[in-house]
Amino acid sequence: MAKPASVARRRTLDTLHNWGIFGEVCDDAALVASELTANAETHTVHGPLQIELTLDRKHLTIAVRDDGPEQPVTRRASEHCEHGRGLTIVLALADGLGCESTPAHKTVWAAFMVPDDQLRATPTSPSCWIGRAWSGTFRGGVAA
Repeated sequence: MAKPASVARRRTLDTLHNWGIFGEVCDDAALVASELTANAETHTVHGPLQIELTLDRKHLTIAVRDDGPEQPVTRRASEHCEHGRGLTIVLALADGLGCESTPAHKTVWAAFMVPDDQLRATPTSPSCWIGRAWSGTFRGGVAA
């Protein structure tokens, strides 16, 4: 059974390649998707977590929603710790990071600008490029 973070990474890469996005931004976005998903899986209380990728022209957003009440916090991990670097990695790679909360859930998002030289396709229809492209739900560590 594939872990949600590895599914998120693979599906992010597949989606971005289908959109005609390649290069460093593609690799960075896939890593960020896996980090945000791993954080959500760690901090979710009992419900499913969801991931959504959107592209609006050159603005790529990765959003991960869970039912955990804690706001994400960057930590300073010692060199011997196996955990605690996820948000530091996200901050280093993404152009923006944020969190929106309600009493029922929180959504952590990261945003990227897609450079012209990493966009190899022209959309045949704007509706193919605007809005939700891939959305996944994970229940009990399994993609639903």
